[in-house]
Amino acid sequence: MRSNGHDTQSEKIVPPQPLVTVDELELLTVDDLAHLWKVTAGQIRRQARSGGLPFVRIGRYIRFHERDAQAWLAARKNATPRKRS
Repeated sequence: MRSNGHDTQSEKIVPPQPLVTVDELELLTVDDLAHLWKVTAGQIRRQARSGGLPFVRIGRYIRFHERDAQAWLAARKNATPRKRS
């Protein structure tokens, strides 16, 4: 019997890896994050608009990965508050 050059016994089938994990697909809305942090939705929008709070834009909507939002919050834990002018 002729071999086609492929040893089928030693080849392993490796399933494709997902591009994103399920955790990365779970997005929070502005209202979700505001409720979680006990602040107004306007405050969440201002922080996102200022470029600080990371978000994902889906059309005209903005969404937040909870892990990214929590990391942003943790980085600000010891930040000194800005003085209002």
